[in-house]
Amino acid sequence: LEVTVLIDAQVSHYFKRRKMFPTQESKEERPDGSLVVSFRMGRYEAIRNILKSWIPHIVILEPEEFSKALLKDVKVWVKRQE
Repeated sequence: LEVTVLIDAQVSHYFKRRKMFPTQESKEERPDGSLVVSFRMGRYEAIRNILKSWIPHIVILEPEEFSKALLKDVKVWVKRQE
């Protein structure tokens, strides 16, 4: 499985300096300083909590079903806070 993520320019230097996950691969550095990275794993659960820790500085580009599942998790959490 592969997840592709857009990292905001504000925090992209962390991802350039060291891998947040062993299979992290930089795909594209954009002119605004943001970074597109991919992660490969056997199960989405392996990367889910790592990516949650970078909210709101990330956007899940692919796969859409993983993005929707992560968004659902965050919405449930927000609802609990209200």
